Amino acid sequence: MKFGGVALIVQFSAATPRNVLMWFVAGPALASCAWFAMHGHKVLAARYSAGATRELLLYTRWILITFALAGAISRMDLYLIARWGSLRESGIFAAGQAIAWMPQLVGTYLAIIVGPRIMPAWNERRLFPLLKRFQLGLFATAIVGYAVIILGLRWIGPIVFPVGFVRSQAVSEALLPGALAGFVMFPLVLTTLMFLRPKFLFLIDCISLLPVVALYFYIIPRFGAVGAAWVTTGTNVTRAVIAQVVAWNCARKNLAADVGPLVDASLGMPAPAGGRL
Repeated sequence: MKFGGVALIVQFSAATPRNVLMWFVAGPALASCAWFAMHGHKVLAARYSAGATRELLLYTRWILITFALAGAISRMDLYLIARWGSLRESGIFAAGQAIAWMPQLVGTYLAIIVGPRIMPAWNERRLFPLLKRFQLGLFATAIVGYAVIILGLRWIGPIVFPVGFVRSQAVSEALLPGALAGFVMFPLVLTTLMFLRPKFLFLIDCISLLPVVALYFYIIPRFGAVGAAWVTTGTNVTRAVIAQVVAWNCARKNLAADVGPLVDASLGMPAPAGGRL
């Protein structure tokens, strides 16, 4: 609804900041109202439990910290373009980003579906076959998706989007490999690491933060929005490759070692009080 509404107002030449923001607010608001209408009674009837809250935070603290930092980094490029470039360049970048990041958004939705399968597969020593089967499918989809999206932007883009979108199209094409890398990483690899190596992605982001900012500082004044897009893509692809290597290594150890139903504390995630995940 959010992106479809923006596409409609762009198509009918009614794209003003007010109209765009209206659709960006309306999409999540409508989804939240629909969810609350169906499940709100359960929330209202629930009782607060301090013990359950502590146990939840025990298993989610690194997820919260990691995603908070990753969310800040993912928006950093747009902020730095406005800081070291110009408002015009930041507008060009934002328009291109809205199109290019759709594959990664799909990956985050798939993670909700696939995530619950990871720890049962670990306990049953099926994580490697699951990762292999799922990742090969995602790789193939990403390759085909890249070709389809690029051809669509070049052939259909001039018909659908206004003339002023031409520069943003170059940004979309530059961001697309990084977005597809996120699409491949999010559903299974990222979730696997958050279960088995919960501190790993946070440390990677901490280590890479200053070098990435330095790259933006050098590239943005010289190459503008398109240059910043390539820095973003390079960062995302590098992060995805490292995450893939570590996740595959975890899966191979699971396949080779005699791993019981408990997750060892050396993996970074203690077993719950009941002894099983």
